[in-house]
Amino acid sequence: MEDEDLDKAMSIMSENMKGVEGNRIFTQQMFDVYDLDYEIEKINVIEQAENKAQIELAYTIKKINGAEFYDQRNRVLLHFIKENNEWKVIRRDIKNIEYL
Repeated sequence: MEDEDLDKAMSIMSENMKGVEGNRIFTQQMFDVYDLDYEIEKINVIEQAENKAQIELAYTIKKINGAEFYDQRNRVLLHFIKENNEWKVIRRDIKNIEYL
């Protein structure tokens, strides 16, 4: 995401993900307004089967440049499915947002 490539950022999302188009618009707006630094702190595989998986992800986002933004640490649960032999996010559950 740091290279602000919208197609690359969206390439991990399933086209069947609820709200995928809204997510695309939001991500483009973030790229337009902010220069952010993302750091993954922890990746934990919760479940993995042949065609689905759940990953808990903890990461920080810090503003480098742009409009007012609150640096934050997020914890999310990502639900993946296999589509055309590639893992894609079908759902994202925000577990916690901590403002730094």
